[in-house]
Amino acid sequence: MGGSCSMPLAAFATLSGSTLSLRAAWGDVEGDGPLIEAAAEGPVQTIADAAALGEQAAARLRAGGALQGR
Repeated sequence: MGGSCSMPLAAFATLSGSTLSLRAAWGDVEGDGPLIEAAAEGPVQTIADAAALGEQAAARLRAGGALQGR
């Protein structure tokens, strides 16, 4: 997402057994738009599985209107 110390970007993850649940939120640095929220959940066995879920959540944020590197 191109986050920085001035970009409102957050993520929270929980692991239950082998199921990883991610929640993420993005806000416009200027405060002009709504808070964009997204979630992704699925089974994970490897770091690559977890990274793929993170990519899904990021894609959903962008689809919801989050701007990259702004």
